[in-house]
Parts: sequence; C-alpha cells; structure tokens
Amino acid sequence: GPDQAAELSREQQEELGRNLMQAAEGGAHSAIGFLDSVPDCARDWPSYVLHGIFLEAVVNEHDQVRLKSLCLEEAVDAINRLDEETRAEIVARAMEGVSNGTPKHLANEDELVEVVGVLQAQTWGHALAAELERKLLQADTAQE
Repeated sequence: GPDQAAELSREQQEELGRNLMQAAEGGAHSAIGFLDSVPDCARDWPSYVLHGIFLEAVVNEHDQVRLKSLCLEEAVDAINRLDEETRAEIVARAMEGVSNGTPKHLANEDELVEVVGVLQAQTWGHALAAELERKLLQADTAQE
C-alpha cells in the first residue's frame, strides 16, 4: 500500500506507477481495479507513484511518445486531487517528455482523439493535448 511505496526511492515509486499503468493497459484486472480506486485515495500515495501512472499514459521511460488511454481518466482524476504544485510538476514532466520525445509508432487516430479530449477537458491539459497532437501528427506526416 501507500506506506510500503513511501519506503521506495522516487525512481522506484515512479517505476511502480508506470508498471501499474502498463499492467492495466495490458488487461490485468487487478491493476485496472487499483487504478479505478486511486482517485479516492490519491493523497495517500507518494506523488511519484502518481507521476509514473500519469506519465506512462503519454511517454515511456525512454522518452518515446505514445498513448495509453484505458485508464487515463482515472490518472487525470487522481492528479486532479493533488495540490496544485504537485499536479503542475507532473504535467510539466509530461510536457517535457512529449516535447523532447520521439513518437514510438504512428498514432491511432481514435485513441489520439480520446486522449486529447480527456486532456482538453482539464484547464491544465490544453498545452499537453496540443503538444501530443503536434508530435504524433508530425510523425504521421513524416511517415507518409
């Protein structure tokens, strides 16, 4: 739980969050259930676990931009429950990763529309949504 996660280093906490998002995206029911419950207890978890969950939805640890939409709404809901400074730090890291990253693969248009819609619904998400579109549509154009 949160107390055990707090004993990990920041890097390990972020990796844990990323692994949870990866497992959920892969269909692991326990990870999906966990991410469904995270918003209600977001403040109990070390913020770097939430960093990992949110970052994994848009950019991997190798700065490859790609989308994981299955539990994105839960990740957004969780970081919305954090204090503004922590949320801004998470979003800034996501923005930096997307801006400096390279697309992992061509964007799935439906998934891009879904992710952009979720992010644009947030006052803090507009710039990140625009950067995701720019980066992934630029990759699509380069592939043509």
